[in-house]
Amino acid sequence: MTADPVIFQLILLFGAFLAGVVQGATGFGSGIVLNAFWLHILEPSAAISLNIISCLFVSALPIYKLRKTLDFSKLKSFVIFGVIGIPTGLVLLTLTEPTIFKTTVGFILVLFSIWKFRSNNIFINFTSSPSLDKLVGFISGILGGFAALGGILPTIWVNLSLIGVKIYSFIDEELFKKVILGLIFLAGLVLLF
Repeated sequence: MTADPVIFQLILLFGAFLAGVVQGATGFGSGIVLNAFWLHILEPSAAISLNIISCLFVSALPIYKLRKTLDFSKLKSFVIFGVIGIPTGLVLLTLTEPTIFKTTVGFILVLFSIWKFRSNNIFINFTSSPSLDKLVGFISGILGGFAALGGILPTIWVNLSLIGVKIYSFIDEELFKKVILGLIFLAGLVLLF
């Protein structure tokens, strides 16, 4: 944690700016970027609380703009069970020592990005069912409360990772995959050191 207020503000603002750029370009990822910066200057409980609030604001405009094209009926299980899982994540957050927390989140992000870099396809194909949707929602709620990373699992689960490609047709699938996985890898690496 830094005691210098200028460095603190620079890290805080640059992390928020970069998270907004990533979210705007891809439709997700702001929580990952914010964790990479804010966990270096804030205690996990403060960083995650601010991260969750920031992600809500950053996501509100794109959701509002896409509201006519989104099928909200399919989100019910994710939302209900996600909200149920949040308290569990918050309890885990308060019980976890900050260094262990940063290292764990960093390790998960690095492993995920390496695994997907080695894969030929960014999609993870699962057969969805109401029970599995509820489980994914619950685990996402835990991840959201614990590390402000509640959007990662539903994004993978419903294969929305390529929303940026569909909106921004000048980005091809391979470039998109490399950029996103590179950001996830760097975010995880930053948390490990």
